[in-house]
Amino acid sequence: MSVSGSENLSTRTFGNEDSLPRVPLPSVAESCERFLEWCAPLLTEDELAETKAAVEEFQRDGSAAHTLQAALAEYDATDGVHSWLDTFWPYRYLGRRDRIALNANFFFLFNDVDADQANRAAGLIASALHFKSLLDEERIPPVVQRGAPQSMEQNKFLFSTTRIPGAVQDTVRAPYRDEWPGPSTERHILVFYRGNLFRMDVLGEEGTPHTLDELADGLRAVMDAGATPAAPGTSVGHLTTKARAEWAASRQDLLAADPGNPVLFDEVERALFCVCLDDLVPEEPLAACD
Repeated sequence: MSVSGSENLSTRTFGNEDSLPRVPLPSVAESCERFLEWCAPLLTEDELAETKAAVEEFQRDGSAAHTLQAALAEYDATDGVHSWLDTFWPYRYLGRRDRIALNANFFFLFNDVDADQANRAAGLIASALHFKSLLDEERIPPVVQRGAPQSMEQNKFLFSTTRIPGAVQDTVRAPYRDEWPGPSTERHILVFYRGNLFRMDVLGEEGTPHTLDELADGLRAVMDAGATPAAPGTSVGHLTTKARAEWAASRQDLLAADPGNPVLFDEVERALFCVCLDDLVPEEPLAACD
């Protein structure tokens, strides 16, 4: 089903998801053509000629390509399957076994301001909480491009979302699922400071955000409590920089090491988000990217 005409669009954040068009399944010929377009700039003339010959052989009548294509089309038509990418996409991203802290960690920089660290961080926390309140009520307008609404599903993974390491493939723990319906109702964040990890409540019992002054005071209390750097080898967060299978094994060891650890892990993994109060000050923006 496709959505057309702005008069038919829902203004709720996730109001158009069920009526978005499906991701089209390319034919064997289309996939082969795109593959050649992708690899052409990377190959010499001889390598490209050899690759073209292999592609022609791959897509000839009766080849395994058409058997695979038929299986993919059958999967795409299966009840409950959202897209032929349903299995491939998670595997592509969650199946990586290398260190994601070094190889898949994205960032961006804010313009520098005169506010001190606690006040600056408090402002960012407050803004994130405001966005979450709008998202929870589906008051974030759906993105529309050329009159067509875009999927807003990724917004469901902005808060209380944790990538859980696995031996073969990671999983994602997040709200808006059968085991965790609707938006996250957690009221705390995690604050990292000098290798120490703190829980900090940022919402009151009724879900009302704390004021900027209250947030800044809470952050200063964290900085006072964590003034002494964590002893070497005691910062559990460092284990997340391991290769994924190694981190999965370490996580299981920690869960089994003490009866209280599963509760602590649950508190960490359900936190709304993390704030890291680094005390390293780069000399210039380029150095901050290193």
